[in-house]
Amino acid sequence: MPRMPPPRYEVRALNSSTLRWRRVVPGLAWVLGMIGVAALAWALARPPADLAARAARAEALRRDNAALKQQLAVLTRSRQITRIATDALRRSLADRDEEIAGLRTDLAFYTRLTGASVQREGLMVQDLRVRPIHGARAYAVTVTLTQNARRGETSQGRVSLSIEGVHGGKAAQLAWSDLAAPPARAGLPFAFKYFQQVQGMLVLPAGWVPSQVIVSVQPDGGAPVSRSFAWTAALNSRE
Repeated sequence: MPRMPPPRYEVRALNSSTLRWRRVVPGLAWVLGMIGVAALAWALARPPADLAARAARAEALRRDNAALKQQLAVLTRSRQITRIATDALRRSLADRDEEIAGLRTDLAFYTRLTGASVQREGLMVQDLRVRPIHGARAYAVTVTLTQNARRGETSQGRVSLSIEGVHGGKAAQLAWSDLAAPPARAGLPFAFKYFQQVQGMLVLPAGWVPSQVIVSVQPDGGAPVSRSFAWTAALNSRE
């Protein structure tokens, strides 16, 4: 078998240009890789366009909500002020109506005293006022008596009261002697020429529910006069 000749090797020297490119290419590849990584990180960190739009919309809705809350607070306060003013006006009108009613009552009262009415009247029970005394079953009573001023006479006598109501589930009546203290059981004295307010006190027994008060006036040397008042009306009388 013939022997093969050994291969021949050729040794060539590298030039400087080739060596320089071999050194630059790895570095350039590393730089390009880092740029790609940075670009990818920036792309991932940047919010998508729809998320930015949603954030802007949410901020706009938050501002609108705050504005609506402010408007609601203003309207609520305005409504409160209107309600307070309306209540004050209603109270003022009620007070005015009560004042007018009182003036009409006073006009009728003084018209009767001066004799300006067509019909001449004598002794009369004008009004009854009953006021409870706190902490007791006692009541302060004020009876207003009048007579026509044209008569020019002095009336005198005594006033007594009786009460009708319910006691023990049955209708019953209390005389003045059952209501008044011993010194006043003979009646409350009066003496006047034009009008007088006779004052006294009565005590209701326990278990009594009054419904009506009868005022009886007995003038000296004259015919008795009486008038009935509902108990609730006497309690609410303003005169």
